[in-house]
Amino acid sequence: MGTETWLNPSIASSEFFPPNYEVLRQDRSDSYGGVLLAIKKDYIADSLTLPAELSCEAVFAKLTIGRCQSLIVGSVYRPPGNDSVYNQSLCNAVQWITSMNKGAAIWIGGDFNLPDINWNTSSICGHQNSQQINNEFLDMVHSCAFEQCVNFPTRNENTLDLFLSNRPGLVNRCSPVPGIGDHDIVFVDSLVSAKRAKQQQRKIFLWKNASKTNLRKCQQHLPMNLPTLFVQHQTLKQCGMKLRLT
Repeated sequence: MGTETWLNPSIASSEFFPPNYEVLRQDRSDSYGGVLLAIKKDYIADSLTLPAELSCEAVFAKLTIGRCQSLIVGSVYRPPGNDSVYNQSLCNAVQWITSMNKGAAIWIGGDFNLPDINWNTSSICGHQNSQQINNEFLDMVHSCAFEQCVNFPTRNENTLDLFLSNRPGLVNRCSPVPGIGDHDIVFVDSLVSAKRAKQQQRKIFLWKNASKTNLRKCQQHLPMNLPTLFVQHQTLKQCGMKLRLT
């Protein structure tokens, strides 16, 4: 999960993730904010799309973790400020995801910028955000039967980065790791193992079993200028096509 990615469509995911990762992104046009989920391609996963009216910075995916069992993973960002309309839309989006995936384990993480909430007591202890925003978010957490697993500050003395789950028993450990920005990274160790897609079968030629007699016969039919045919054909596919035509 990643928030405040500061990416835009001109930056390819391959610039910062290995090729064996599928990266689900929602970028901002102003190159600020932004969220992403990076999932290994060998896991069975599907992207989930929110209804158009539930507009917020969030990406969700469904992973298979067992027979007829699913894990919903979401990366969410709530910018700082008192935008009650955005906060309501974000809460509605999380509740919609929960209602549409009943029975699934749910993990939602990100930077929510809610320093006023004391998560040990589920009470409001500050006034950086409006009472309405803090109460709406707490109501959403309770209505979805979530537990907030981060019990340490992630930026200065504030717990801004949260990890919500309706199955906290699946979380083995939640601890801080030094980040590359002004937030600590929330590291979550879990007992869950995502299901992997079956590898496609591929044909492997055993050259030690090849017929040397047949190879010599094939060699006799190759053109004498064979080495010069591939000078202008850089890829293996192009070379193979050229060889077939000869």
